[in-house]
Amino acid sequence: MVKIAIVDFFSNFYANSFRATKNMSFEKKLTSLEDLVKKLENKNLPLEEGIAFFEEGLSLTKECLSSLHIAKNRISVIKEEMGKLIEEPLN
Repeated sequence: MVKIAIVDFFSNFYANSFRATKNMSFEKKLTSLEDLVKKLENKNLPLEEGIAFFEEGLSLTKECLSSLHIAKNRISVIKEEMGKLIEEPLN
């Protein structure tokens, strides 16, 4: 019974955490990730809390990497468009 309650707690925690970070800017996510690292460096951190912070950090890392991938693709499209403009002869 206790294990079920703990699993439910963490499931709700992560669902709410994901909703909260979904609309955050890349910079805010990066700052949150840095804050989590500082919390994880605390030697007196309880195990379960540390695991929760680690999982939240993993989620933020995935979101940041996804944002970077999207930005990279956008830059590639822009560079391609710029290349087309340069290649077109002036009339």
